[in-house]
Amino acid sequence: MRIDRQQLVIGLLALAVIAGFGAVGYYPLIHKTHRINRIVEQRRQYMEKTDDLVVQLATIQARLEQLEEVEREYNRRISINSQDVSEVWGQIADEMKTHGLQDQVIQPREQTETNGVQCNTISLECTGSLPQMFAFLQALDRFERLIRFRKLELQNDEEFSGRLKLIADARVYCQADPLVGR
Repeated sequence: MRIDRQQLVIGLLALAVIAGFGAVGYYPLIHKTHRINRIVEQRRQYMEKTDDLVVQLATIQARLEQLEEVEREYNRRISINSQDVSEVWGQIADEMKTHGLQDQVIQPREQTETNGVQCNTISLECTGSLPQMFAFLQALDRFERLIRFRKLELQNDEEFSGRLKLIADARVYCQADPLVGR
């Protein structure tokens, strides 16, 4: 059985047409598949970044809430108060007496104001035992007013009897009264 030349040409042409349609249909399909795969990968990476950012956002939001609480406490402790600074000095002296500290000296130093916050520096001196000093300092930390120490020095007495001398510069903070200076 011999294949006729015409049949061979028709068969080859049919095969070429089928291959042509396959190539013309297949190439755009493969190209489109690769493009879709790239887009899917980009979306996957974008979603991973978004997930990471959501986790970071939750962490940042928790930290922000902590800082807001610190700010509320700070603002409460430096709020404008009709209480005069000399009353705070009196409260410090009362705490010294409460904790059995002796040879008390409380002297005002400089007063500064920056960005609406007033800072009054007070020089403190007293004598007592280490537990008394520690209890006194803890009591100052619990004060309604914000008090921070710029300098704190403990000195042994000359006989080394266990009595200490506290020499400190404390800063008492409060909001400056906006009506003062008008």
